[in-house]
Amino acid sequence: DLKDGNGNAITFTGTKVKVSLPYTLKEGENAKDVKVFYIDANNKAVGVNATYDSATDTVTFETDHFSTWFIDATPAPAGNGGGFPIWIIAVVIVVALIAVVFALMKMGIIPDLLAKKS
Repeated sequence: DLKDGNGNAITFTGTKVKVSLPYTLKEGENAKDVKVFYIDANNKAVGVNATYDSATDTVTFETDHFSTWFIDATPAPAGNGGGFPIWIIAVVIVVALIAVVFALMKMGIIPDLLAKKS
């Protein structure tokens, strides 16, 4: 339980509170990668919007509930912002192009085109 200076329980049901947690960037970490998460009832990490302030070495976010919170500064995967990896899309396109070339060769279209260029 969270209590005030007089020992009275503090609740904030129905409202949001602004929380600032201390966090110092480690070597190699970037402020834009700092995120705050809580553990939900299913024991899953849920991210919330947060802002890192390098002047005060704090991460600030708003919440409407008590939880187990943690801070992570792992960079998002390269590509399209952490979604489906872009290299997989590139591989699928290349494989599809190879399949089209083989199909055109089998139908005799590519050899006919090459013969016309000669």
